[in-house]
Amino acid sequence: FSESAIINTPVSTSDFFPTLLAMANIENAENSAIDGENIFPVLLLGGKRENPIPFLSPLPDRLKKQTTSDDEQLALIGQQYKLISIDNGITFQLYDLLEDIS
Repeated sequence: FSESAIINTPVSTSDFFPTLLAMANIENAENSAIDGENIFPVLLLGGKRENPIPFLSPLPDRLKKQTTSDDEQLALIGQQYKLISIDNGITFQLYDLLEDIS
């Protein structure tokens, strides 16, 4: 990279591994599933990622300080929108990342 740049495309730490493989010109020999996507073209050329970022994680019970496999929070984050649920997918909230301040 010859100079500093600001990239407004959402990325995730799960994108690091496939991006490093692409930068090193290493193919996934066993064709195994890899989380994340190669964002090297985004870093070089700007633009947008191909797929939204999915998140699924346990939701801690704030009173018991533990988690159960039944309690999950979900999110799908794209270039403009973020869809989240903190109640096992019963209800969802949609945010416009370009228009909503927070």
